[in-house]
Amino acid sequence: MPDSKALRIVAILFLLTAIECVIEFFCSFTQNRIFIPFGILGFFIYAGLPAYRRPWRTVALILVWIPQIFMPLVALIAIFNGGDLYIDFLGYHIARVALPVFLLWLAFWWSINFWEFRVLMRPSIRARFLNVPTVV
Repeated sequence: MPDSKALRIVAILFLLTAIECVIEFFCSFTQNRIFIPFGILGFFIYAGLPAYRRPWRTVALILVWIPQIFMPLVALIAIFNGGDLYIDFLGYHIARVALPVFLLWLAFWWSINFWEFRVLMRPSIRARFLNVPTVV
């Protein structure tokens, strides 16, 4: 996949995350809980990545690394805890699932995050953010 197309897809994924965070923020009021949406930065990342703004690539990498670290920890907790497992959407439990299904769900989202990381770390894309010409 060409670099510009892959980077655009990553930017769109951040935009979708930001939209989901705004919706979940407002839904959290009906659930009597507080939700602090760090994913709201996706709006700025969506604008910053295609414009090759280095700070927004850094923020995107940080927001990609957080799930890369915590999703395996969640998987380990789920394996050793043995409690009820739910798949959430907008803060609501949408499905109670068995452990293997939950682990597949986590693996799916972890792989998407890993792909985003790989795109952001490609040497040709890194060079565009550093204003260094790439050798073709």
